[in-house]
Amino acid sequence: MEQKLLTIILLYGTVVGTLNVFSSSCLNMGPIIVGICAISALFYCALFFVAQNKQKHKLVVVLSLSFTYLVLVPTIWIFNGGTWGFNGAYIILVSSCSAILCRGKSRIAAIGSLLIISSFLIYFEYIHPEIIVAYETKFARYQDIYTTMLMVIIANAMLFGLILREYDQEHSDLEKSRIELLHLSYYDTLTGIYNRTFFIKELKEDKYLHGGGIALFVVDTDGLKFINDTFGHAQGDKLLVQTAQCLKDVFTDKGIICRTGGDEFAVLLQDLTLDDAESYNKSLQERVQNESQEKLMNASPLQMSVGYAYSSEIGVNLEELLLKADNKMYRKKLSKHVGGKGAIIHTIQQVMSARNIDTEKHVGRIKQLIEGFAGIVGVPESEIAELQLLAEFHDIGKVGIPDQILNKPGPLSTEEREIMERHAEIGYNIAKTSRELFPVAQWILEHHERWDGKGYPLGTAKDAIPLASRILAIVDAFDAMLSNRPYRAAMRKDYALSELEKHAGSQFDPVLTKQFVAYVRLV
Repeated sequence: MEQKLLTIILLYGTVVGTLNVFSSSCLNMGPIIVGICAISALFYCALFFVAQNKQKHKLVVVLSLSFTYLVLVPTIWIFNGGTWGFNGAYIILVSSCSAILCRGKSRIAAIGSLLIISSFLIYFEYIHPEIIVAYETKFARYQDIYTTMLMVIIANAMLFGLILREYDQEHSDLEKSRIELLHLSYYDTLTGIYNRTFFIKELKEDKYLHGGGIALFVVDTDGLKFINDTFGHAQGDKLLVQTAQCLKDVFTDKGIICRTGGDEFAVLLQDLTLDDAESYNKSLQERVQNESQEKLMNASPLQMSVGYAYSSEIGVNLEELLLKADNKMYRKKLSKHVGGKGAIIHTIQQVMSARNIDTEKHVGRIKQLIEGFAGIVGVPESEIAELQLLAEFHDIGKVGIPDQILNKPGPLSTEEREIMERHAEIGYNIAKTSRELFPVAQWILEHHERWDGKGYPLGTAKDAIPLASRILAIVDAFDAMLSNRPYRAAMRKDYALSELEKHAGSQFDPVLTKQFVAYVRLV
């Protein structure tokens, strides 16, 4: 702001000095006056460029005030006939500098000295006109003085108007910054609803002490850590935004909706009955259920644990009410089987089916082939069930892969292939968080490893690859070759078997491949 004002004042001084050069030349005021005006114009122009460096603002102000006070105004006053000419313009320059750029006592001293010097010069000219200019009449003398004073007032008003406009702009910017800061202090930047700071402040408000029916809902977004670890924080953020929107849709403008923690939300409502609170609770449960069904294609289904507490007492303790609601929510969460992970696995199965990832027919064929082949290679009967579980969920990680890559009709680019290969790790992260899938998590991680060590994601080779993963790799590849894919048509059975034999010892376990080919040709 100071740089803008200083720029305006110095440009004003440069223009005044330049105009004074032309006016003095036209009026034949003499070389001394013309020279002084030219020097002043150059001086203010030089100060303008120096002022672009913020560290030299104080020096520029001191030089400007000193030159104008001690050199320019007295010289023009003496040689240019008192107040006549542009002397008043320089008084404007000094007053602007003093009033705007000085601070505290310096401002008072600068303005005070300006008034004293200006008043003295005008008064001295008024009582001793013969010393400066031999006016022909008193009217001419008064005309000279008052014309100059009028010019000072008008020009000063224009200059200060410009400066005040800059101040208004700065004030407006500061007000916007204040509003933005207030918004950031009370609102959650991700979801756009109130944050914990505002919620704590609201709990202490006196307006809730009058009773009238208060309900406090505590909501927890189930499985957020699971989603963050499996699909990344960007997907987790989308889930939080979805939760906030769901709460806004249910409660509309009826209450205070806040995000009080990473995955925690709270809703505070006043002036309602217990039946109203129960109605809101049911509406929220229905909304969550509908949201999950509507957005089945999403990799991260919306699941919530909700608890609420109600009181119609006068002087209710909101912190105790919050604790009751929080305890109810926690009990709901415990009843959902480890924070809702079981429900999430079930929903992910629905997502896989909706996106045609490992269709039921494909999974069924693989499970049937594995069941028969596992007995031949000596897998214990007790482990065959786990192999079938692997067959059903080995590609569960594909729920985190975009459809445009999964269903691309042509070859994948290097970048797309890297994204596709992440599905093994995503599937592993999902499986290790589920009690049901934990036993096959490591097998899911390594089901794309190769016998020669060129697979992914670990680069494991030969017998270091789990037996279950080696079996699945062969069975899955065989069934995939017999199925239509976006990038090719289904192959004949004999051609698929020859392809397995071709890659035995490089991609597949050579012994298992030989046994599987023999098994398929017999059945």
